[in-house]
Amino acid sequence: MRRRLVAAAAVLAACSTPPTATPTPAATNPSPAHTASPTATAPSPSPTVGVPGAFDAGRALALATELAGMGPRDAGTPGDPVARAWLADVWEAAGWTVFEESLELPQGGTTANVIAVRDPADVDAPHVVIGGHLDTRNQSPGANDNGSGIGVLVAIAEALTRDLPIPVVLVGFGAEEYQPTEPRVHHLGSDAYADRHVQHVIAAFIVDMVGNGPATCICWYDAGPQTLADRLDAVAEDQGLEGFHLEARGDISDHGPFARRRVPAAFLWTYDDGRYHTAADTHEHLDVVDLQRAGDLVLAFVRSLAEADVAGLRADP
Repeated sequence: MRRRLVAAAAVLAACSTPPTATPTPAATNPSPAHTASPTATAPSPSPTVGVPGAFDAGRALALATELAGMGPRDAGTPGDPVARAWLADVWEAAGWTVFEESLELPQGGTTANVIAVRDPADVDAPHVVIGGHLDTRNQSPGANDNGSGIGVLVAIAEALTRDLPIPVVLVGFGAEEYQPTEPRVHHLGSDAYADRHVQHVIAAFIVDMVGNGPATCICWYDAGPQTLADRLDAVAEDQGLEGFHLEARGDISDHGPFARRRVPAAFLWTYDDGRYHTAADTHEHLDVVDLQRAGDLVLAFVRSLAEADVAGLRADP
């Protein structure tokens, strides 16, 4: 089912924020660069390891470490198809059907969104997107930005062993980061997915930089509705999950293209990490407790879905 690019096979045969460094100014970055992070809060429970059906933060950490160890994966560079092929393989091993939807890059060349479904028809039916970007920037290994989110998505795929009342589509977005062009453009993969499938997307829940921080933002962009962010906040409270803050944070991740189309959208983020977009964004600074916090909320949200959410989460036109 998966349509793998010939270039990916060739590359595989031969072989793309508490700060410790000063972040790049927000005006030039697609990933979050803000200074107002919350004070530390009570940590999530100890990470769950090897419990069937639970979110395994140790597994998410191992996956993020493996992905970062492949090196940079900036969109359109040789590491990009290698990372996409890896993600397809681990999702397929978890029992999902995987395919790609390609998109052209403004600087030339292509990248793709890697999409995992239980049934190929899911993308043409009302569905919830759970996604995160696969690419990096500035030739960074991208352990936190966004190996952490991808690790969570794979661990979620492995924990979901039964059918859900609403289809869930997992997406590894291409080209989230600003591209080396003028004018500067970003969030290209999520914009392409939203453009192609918006009429079927009930909600878009993005996981982006969740591996290093004392608390996790449930962020939403006020171009769109707050309904998903409110739902996530309620799920966290209902499940007794601590360490979350509900905030409006603008168009700083892959939730933006969905919000602009009035689709309920939100993203999880452990605030600034001064290593992101640098060679220092390696697995050593990822925290399994922070990954557990994010994964527990994603899994609890997915398991809270009901058929009524087809109408209840979608925003009015």
